[in-house]
Formats: sequence, C-alpha cells, structure tokens
Amino acid sequence: MNELLSTEDLLLYLNHKSEQVVTKKSKKPKHKKKTKQIIFGSIVILAVLHLVFMALPLISKDLSKEIFNYRYVIAISKDQEIDEDLTGEVVRLKTIDKTTLNSGDRVLVFGLYGNNYYWEVEILDNDIISQEVEATFDDVIRNRYSYDEIEGIYTDEANIIGIFYYTASTPRGFITMIILHALIVYIVHYVMFKDKDKILKDQKR
Repeated sequence: MNELLSTEDLLLYLNHKSEQVVTKKSKKPKHKKKTKQIIFGSIVILAVLHLVFMALPLISKDLSKEIFNYRYVIAISKDQEIDEDLTGEVVRLKTIDKTTLNSGDRVLVFGLYGNNYYWEVEILDNDIISQEVEATFDDVIRNRYSYDEIEGIYTDEANIIGIFYYTASTPRGFITMIILHALIVYIVHYVMFKDKDKILKDQKR
C-alpha cells in the first residue's frame, strides 16, 4: 500500500529537488569561469613575456644580436643612386664571419656620409691580415673599413613582425607597444568576462 505524502512533506520534497537542480546547474558556470580565468591568465603571461622579448633591443643592441644572431635596423640599399632621393627600409641585419668576405659581397656599415643609418656597400677587397675591407656604395668612391665597422649583412626586408620589433627598439616605440598590448588584453578580458555578472546572478537564484 503506497504511503501518501502530506502537503507539507510534498513541499519539502519539491524544495529539496529544486535545490539539487540549482546546485548541479551552478557547477557548470563555475567550471567555465575557472577555465576562462586560466586562459586569460595565460594570455597575460604571454603578453608580458612578449614585451620582455621586444625590450631586448632597447636594453642592449649587442645583447639582442648575440642572442638571436640578427636584429632589425633601417638600411639604405646599394641599388639606389647617390644623387637621387634615397629610401631607407627596415631590414634584418645578420652577423657574419668577416674573414669569409669576398669581392662582390655586400655588407652593412653604419654612419656613411655622416648620418645615423646603415648603408649597404659592396666589398672590393678583403685584407684579412690588417682586418680591413675596401668597399664602395656608389661604385665611384672607395673607402676602407675595419672589421669592427662592418655590422653584418641583411638577408631580406623585414615583414610586419620585424617592423614591430624595430619599432619597439626605440623608447617611444616601446611605449606604443605597451599601450597596444594593454589594449589587446583589455579587449580579450571584456569579451571573455562580459557575462560575468549574469553568471553570478544565476548562481544566487
């Protein structure tokens, strides 16, 4: 014979079942929120590490060159006429063994014609004993450079990432990169946690 529940017992039973359902439903938002926090924390850590990586050329150009064996600079290609408007490009400068230079090779030297840019010159002669090279930019004027004045060669023009790294090698550019990273982190945080208040309200119900 089935026992009949009183009205009070029935209300208590239904209330208990309702609390169980709410508890089970609330576990999923909490787990989802924790996953989002882990992902967002990882993004913040990656952003900080990326800024540290980009700061190396700003801290020390030689340090950056020693670690990566290259760095980004503005260079003026030899394939331009000296009596015309010269255009500098952001290129990847790579270190080389100067004793292996031969006639016809192109290298980068800094401050040619008294400015603060790197110039691509063509090797005419390499004197290993005196550790000097004879080179020219315009195929008319020949100059001698010591091995210390030869910064290296550039393998290719910088892509968009290389341009960012060159920009970060200057104080103003690095500050711009910090602002850009902070903006990206803020946007990610807004997108990931914009429904945070809604989840909290659902948990309280």
